[in-house]
Order: sequence, then structure tokens, then C-alpha cells
Amino acid sequence: MRPRAKAAILAAMAATALATAGETPTQPPAPPRRVRLANHALNRHIRLLDGQWQGTIAASDGNVYVGGGSHNPELGAAFFRYEPKTGTLKLLVENITTLCGEDPAKTPPQGKIHSPIVEQDGWLYFGTHLANYTEEGRKAYTGGHLVGYQLATGKFRDFGVIHPNFTNYCCLGLDAPRKSLWFYVTPFYEGEGSRLYRVDIASGKKHDAGLVAPWTNRKDHGPPSFACFVDARGDCWLTTRYERTLCVGRAATGKVETFPDALPEAATASGTKDPWKAAQPLDADRALIIMAGKMWVFDSREAPRGPKTFTPLCDVDPLQRIECFALGGGRFYWTLREKPDAPLRLMSAAVEKPAEHFDHGEITDEAGRKPMWAGDLITDGKGTLYMVGRWAVSEADMQSIGILRHNQRMAVFFSVIDVRDDLRRLGQRN
Repeated sequence: MRPRAKAAILAAMAATALATAGETPTQPPAPPRRVRLANHALNRHIRLLDGQWQGTIAASDGNVYVGGGSHNPELGAAFFRYEPKTGTLKLLVENITTLCGEDPAKTPPQGKIHSPIVEQDGWLYFGTHLANYTEEGRKAYTGGHLVGYQLATGKFRDFGVIHPNFTNYCCLGLDAPRKSLWFYVTPFYEGEGSRLYRVDIASGKKHDAGLVAPWTNRKDHGPPSFACFVDARGDCWLTTRYERTLCVGRAATGKVETFPDALPEAATASGTKDPWKAAQPLDADRALIIMAGKMWVFDSREAPRGPKTFTPLCDVDPLQRIECFALGGGRFYWTLREKPDAPLRLMSAAVEKPAEHFDHGEITDEAGRKPMWAGDLITDGKGTLYMVGRWAVSEADMQSIGILRHNQRMAVFFSVIDVRDDLRRLGQRN
């Protein structure tokens, strides 16, 4: 008798004996469901990078562009291009500071691309943010720049410092019909509070629309705004840290308007310090936003206080720690931890059926590494997602890609996530 056949017969006999005795054979636990992904370590290109927040776009040329940031007082932000056709990540710029006409040996570097990247007429646009958080670095920082990158030629355009000594932290919104950009700036050293600028793309002319939020909590960084939405009228809607105020920069007047207590009661009572955690346009007038652990539809036509300004869709984030999510192909995707020490998971839901959540599985790679957090998440809408963030690494990784940040072993990874099989199964289910 062949060995495999004999083993199968013995296993069947053992199972029969257990069943006869009234016992159920013990089954080994199923391995946890894991997303399919390919990881690219940004630290293989520049060793001292320690994170990336926002700053990712799937551009019209078919490639994905992503920044690489740090808190190192001597290191400027990097800029990468991922080419899906070849599966390669290429370093385009080692130090954004030099493209801004600044010498990192003389002034604090432009250490991060800490804004969304937007595209208009074959150009990408993004803002820069300081790296050196020491008092000396914050005091000497020149200010956040608006930077353009032409896809066809690889040419960069520096619009210059938008507001002296203020940084972009971190809204940037595109008003495509009027070919202009909204640029949010906030103080890290001295200043009354955050401001919103409107920049004409063709001329580079900038207009100060006014104060958005006062800098009242001086123990924290200047009041950031992590997400904005530009509607069909060119108005830029946003919220800011510690404030329960809905703010808007009006395209028609070039002025900022603020509406205290215009957020839903659930958001004001939640205790979260950042009302809008993330936002994605749903159409010209509406956006999906994450606020107070829920997904909402924001309708700018009803704003600021109309009954349908904010419509709750579903719960997505019990810990209220989501800072990014992706929208495309009729689905929205987000990362989730059910408790602080739980694995990071990838979730999604159809916009038409938001309460029917689908769990794509744990986010881990072939080496068993796990993400500490995700700094940005985008999708091509066809079953591929791109995520960038900080991952925990092993002692062995410290020899090649790992660095210490807050006494934790970590590295920055750009992840290509494939959920096409899941989408096919969901299609069959529906």
C-alpha cells in the first residue's frame, strides 16, 4: 500500500473511533485571513526616512507618486514614482528642499510632503512641511512651499513660500474650473493662528483669504486641518483641530467664513480632537468624510446649517484613529483596529450599501511585518490599493532598512495591495 493511502486510512479510522466515543476530532485553527500585498521599503533608497502622511496620487500617466518624510533636522523630503507596469519604485528627488531654492545646510529642511497631491493639466501640486520640530528649527523655518511637478517632462515649479514661517499642515484643495489652489498654512513657532490662501496656478499670484482658526492650544502644534473639500462653486470646506467649527474659503469673495457649532452633535460630543479625519469627493457638491468614528455624507449645498448638511452612513472606526481612506469603483476602503493592540485590517463597503462591511483581512507582508499605522491610502478603483505608512520591523531588518523612532524599530513601506479576488467574490455574492 502506498504511504499516502495508508496515512489517509489511519486518519479516517482515528476520526471514526473518536466519533464512536462521542468526541469530535480537534481541527487546527484556520490561519488568519491576510491581504495580498507587495511591499517596497522607502528606506532602501534613503535610510533615515521615518514616515509619510498623505502625499500619494495615482496620476493620469498610469504611475503612482508618493513622498517620503522625516523628522530628522538634516533630512529633506524625498519624492518617488511607482510604475505598476514594472512593479518598481524609483527615487525621483532625494531632497525637496533644494528644489525650493533653499540650502538645507543653512535653513531647516522641507522635511515632508504632508498634503494631498492633486493633478491639473498634466501637473501635480503639493505642499511642504517642516521636519525640524525643535524650537530652533521652528523659529528658523522659512515656511511651507507650494510645488508643482510636470508629468511629461519631470520639471518642477516652485511657487515659493506661501506665508513666512508658517507650514502646510496639511490641506491643499484644487479648484479645477478656476485653475486655482487652496493652500492651508499654520504657525509652529509664532502666529495668531492658521490661514487659508488661494493661489492662481497660471500666474502664481497668492491671495490671503484670512484667519481660519486661532492657535489657542500652544502645547500642541499650530492648528492642523487634515482634510478639505472643494465644491462646484470653488468653495473650500474644512475643519480644524480642537474646534467644533465648520469653515469655508469662498471663491467668489476670497474670504474665510466660520460657523461655530455647525457640526453634528455626535461629532461635538465624541471627544475626538480632529473633527474631519479624512475626506474624499463623492461628486461636485458632496464628499464622504470620516468624523467621530462614522462615515458621513457632507452636502455643501446644504451647508452650513441645513438639515442634510451631514448625513451619517455607518460606523467605521470605533477607536477614532482613522486618518485616511480611499474611494473608487463605487467602494470606500479604510484600515481598522478593533482595539489598540489588534492587527491592522483592511475593510471596505459599497457606497450604495455602506453598512455591509467586508473584511479583506490582516495587513501583513511575507516576512511577517505589521504596520504601525497607515499614512495614506488610495485606489485605482479596479481592485488595487496603494498604502504608505510606518511598519514595525525585526532586529534583522535593522541591519538593512530599519531605524529607531521613539525607541521603536520601524521602516517606511509603500504597499501595493491586490483585492481583485475579493471584488470578484463580492460580485458573485451580489
